[in-house]
Amino acid sequence: MNKSEQTFNTERTNTDKSLVDEREKTNRSLNKAKGAAEKLTDEKVQINRAEADEDTQMARDLADTKRSAGHTASETKNEKITERRIGEERSRSDAAVELERTRVDIAIVQERESKSVIETKFLDQERQLTDKNLKIERTLTDSVVLTTSVELITEVEAHTKTKISLTTRDEFLAIVSHDLRNPIGAVSSCMDMLLDSAIERSLSTDTVNWLHLAKRNADSSLRLIGDILDMERMAEGKLELNSTLHEIESIIADSVENFVHAAALKNVTISTEQVTPCAIFCDRDRVLQVLSNLIGNALKYTPKTGQIDLITARTNNYLTVSVRDNGPGIPKEKAKTIFEKFTQLSSSDRTGLGLGLHISKMLVEAHDGNLWVVSTLGVGSTFSFRLPIVKSV
Repeated sequence: MNKSEQTFNTERTNTDKSLVDEREKTNRSLNKAKGAAEKLTDEKVQINRAEADEDTQMARDLADTKRSAGHTASETKNEKITERRIGEERSRSDAAVELERTRVDIAIVQERESKSVIETKFLDQERQLTDKNLKIERTLTDSVVLTTSVELITEVEAHTKTKISLTTRDEFLAIVSHDLRNPIGAVSSCMDMLLDSAIERSLSTDTVNWLHLAKRNADSSLRLIGDILDMERMAEGKLELNSTLHEIESIIADSVENFVHAAALKNVTISTEQVTPCAIFCDRDRVLQVLSNLIGNALKYTPKTGQIDLITARTNNYLTVSVRDNGPGIPKEKAKTIFEKFTQLSSSDRTGLGLGLHISKMLVEAHDGNLWVVSTLGVGSTFSFRLPIVKSV
């Protein structure tokens, strides 16, 4: 028996004892009250009878006095006869009164006994009803306790599974962050070194293309790993921003530079002519991550010989940064869910996990900003995010 069950049984034992004590106390109180009431009734009856006897005796004495005063000596003989008859009549009357009083006493006793039986029966019925209700209540309580115990056991089992799951997830994240990211990062670095020395090594065009393909896939893998780690940091509330003052045109320039080669392969123009200088207080790497995601998506869906425009605009205390393309546009039903996790525009697109826009939205909101899209089918899409401006340092 566990501690909870012991406490529960102790509570019930205490309840039963309290109920018995209360009933005994009630019995004593009822008997005391009934005894006091019966005593008071008996005293009143005795007082009434004494007063009745006194009144009767006074009436008789008065009658005797009047009769003696109103008679002459010659009537003495007849008076004696009358006195004898009156005495006999009074004796019979006293006997009748005494008999009636005896009958009344018997009736009172019988009435008290009947009331006592009725009271006892009624009290027993009330107590039986109380016991029945208590039994029902305990049955319900047992049912609730059983249900709660089952739920507790289930919760403990679920907690154990969750703990195992969390341990497994932590191990998974350790693998992702160390055992996968580091070797893939090394592969990407090797590709960079080979590409930088391609001319010196007299590498063929096919070899260079294969190196670029390997480089793009390695970098894509690193971005996927980064997305997974970012999602976990956000889920655990561990995402931290390292915000300092930065010029937005510098961040945009670095973002565009990362896509120069890919844009050239599709003959897509990336324009920054509508970017105006402005200082913002932000985490540069995170804003660069948002811009890279938006430019990468725009480049993915912009047709060959298309154009991508980067635009900035100041409004009050905010800076709005927009990435506009002339791609196919986004259907309305997709535009409503595009910022949710694991959402992709095309079911055939498996170049990512569908986390990029969701993470970008979370990063912008972490800067007290917001991210949205305006799109028209057949015309193109414009993704914009707004960040607070730092007017002066």
